[in-house]
Amino acid sequence: MSAGRIRILYMIDALGFGGAERQLVRFLQHLNRDRYDPSVCALSVRQGNVNADDIRQSGLDVNLVRVHRLLDPLGFLRLKRHLRARRPALVHTHLDFSATLGGTACRKLGIPHITTLHTLGDPPRGTRALWRQRLLYRVLSRSCDQIIAVSQSVREHHLKRSNLDPGKIVTVHNGIDLQQFARQSQTDREAARRSFNIPFDAPLITTVAVLRPAKGIQHLIEAMPTMAKALPAIRVLVVGSGPNELMLKAQATALGVADRITFAGHRDDVPHLLTASDLFVLPTLRDSLPTVIIEAMAAGTPVVASDVDGVAEMIEDGVTGLLVPPSNPSKLADACLRLLNQPNLSSSIAHAARRAADQRFDIDVHIRRVTEIYEELLAPHTELASP
Repeated sequence: MSAGRIRILYMIDALGFGGAERQLVRFLQHLNRDRYDPSVCALSVRQGNVNADDIRQSGLDVNLVRVHRLLDPLGFLRLKRHLRARRPALVHTHLDFSATLGGTACRKLGIPHITTLHTLGDPPRGTRALWRQRLLYRVLSRSCDQIIAVSQSVREHHLKRSNLDPGKIVTVHNGIDLQQFARQSQTDREAARRSFNIPFDAPLITTVAVLRPAKGIQHLIEAMPTMAKALPAIRVLVVGSGPNELMLKAQATALGVADRITFAGHRDDVPHLLTASDLFVLPTLRDSLPTVIIEAMAAGTPVVASDVDGVAEMIEDGVTGLLVPPSNPSKLADACLRLLNQPNLSSSIAHAARRAADQRFDIDVHIRRVTEIYEELLAPHTELASP
């Protein structure tokens, strides 16, 4: 490690498919390596930890330190040994398991600790999930120097459920590399559609999500008969995989719209697919700050999304997108048809959304705000910044 570089260890539950995992990859790809010396530690394997490869391709170490459960003394001992071996000036944890275990280890070893809260959770009474949440809050209260919430909704959600110091929690919106989502050519648009046998002139709605009930894709499918009656050529592209996939396919068949819906599975070419689309829809039931909406905004694809949580912080209704009540296929269909039938409105919203993405959700803006927190926290610990 070069003299003066600040050694930071990033800890996360696992590196499978997920918003927090992808955001960590983006962050590390753009972090200033002249100033910071990052490494990554995952505590488990999920979906093959596919994002580990992208991090390694950036020239960074990714270590697996298995901790099987919160009360795993041998796993916790392995984690402490790893921290001692790496000797980071700062540990930045992501997701609840890592925040709980990493925060506890940092307190015992005297290492400054930051965590990012990515999710909204409201576990039922009497469940292990509620016990884990309460333990998380206890650890963060005692062992975390700074907490980053990815949206104001996430910040308020956790403050209502805990005794955390409001002064310790700051909101920093996630960001992406906007240039990756620059609008592509008509040739690219046609090629993307051709790969799925979608006619060039068909109105195309795309959604990108992990296919689980909370993402609300079932409501988009339920809205399809209404939209197909108004626009017989309409098609939907569902990008992503997950436990709800078979149920969604069965639902499409039962509603007679299976021939209009293409399930594309997990894809690495989302910018290409957004360019091919006339509309991006996310009918989520609950969401902290869905990065895929930023991607659609950056791609210039008009957005229709549920008026929930962090989504309402991203979209100004009628200006940078259209917001609809969650779990309401009728309102969802109306909003989609409104944009598909009014090209001038659609174009106006797309341009406003792109400007908003430039101003609020650029990855460099995100990194600057996070590293300002690092520098402020590490100022009293400069003796830990060198090996």
